[in-house]
Amino acid sequence: MSKSLPQRVTDLEKAVHKLESIRAPEQHNPTGVSPQGAPGSESPAAPRKILSVPPSPTDTDNAKNRRAKTIPRRKLRTRIWRWIRRIFFKKDRLEKLGILFGIAYAIVTGLLWWDQHQNFKVDERAWVGIKDITVFGEVKNPLTVAVNTINSGKTPALEVHLADISAGNSETDRTVSGQSHETGAMTPGTNNVFYVDLALSDTMVKGLIAHTARIYVRGTIQYNDIFGEIHPTGFCAYYPSAVNLNNFFNCPSGGSQMK
Repeated sequence: MSKSLPQRVTDLEKAVHKLESIRAPEQHNPTGVSPQGAPGSESPAAPRKILSVPPSPTDTDNAKNRRAKTIPRRKLRTRIWRWIRRIFFKKDRLEKLGILFGIAYAIVTGLLWWDQHQNFKVDERAWVGIKDITVFGEVKNPLTVAVNTINSGKTPALEVHLADISAGNSETDRTVSGQSHETGAMTPGTNNVFYVDLALSDTMVKGLIAHTARIYVRGTIQYNDIFGEIHPTGFCAYYPSAVNLNNFFNCPSGGSQMK
């Protein structure tokens, strides 16, 4: 059923009135309503916040030193104990076994290297021994004794000298002493003779000439090897023997002792 013309006009007026009521707020606020929360749309009346930035330190080294001084360092024993606990008590079994194996391997390797190094030095060093001891010249007072040494090693012997020598009527008697200030070097296979004068009594000299007495000579040869180590060579010999010779013979308790 179609509406009449007056009814249609009435409906049209109502619609226009409704549209005018919707547009009324826009007419009172010409700028419109800005969406809230949109970025960059701040209200002019809203107060601005000022960010406060702390100033940078002027002396960074002193600041680090002060911080380091405030933290006391642990004692060495404490740090070692913490290290041991961290390795042996806070690791699983495989890690512990691996660490122990590594330590044992390092120790064995070091011992093997040390043993090889020592064997090398023993094989290559100088060895000075006593070749013979004789009476130089006639049996008289003082008695001149010649100590003949030889280097049987592979390298030179340095600062070879007769450190001490003494004589007496027994192996333990050292009433007479002598000195030899000669010092030199000995290449491998060479000899060096040290001459020492021993002041004996007339009775001792007569007994040596008649072969009714004996004189015992003890002493030490000292030298350095090329590795910087000092070595002594001790000797003990007596004169005369039953054979009419000028040579000394090894003492019953032992003769030359190379070290």
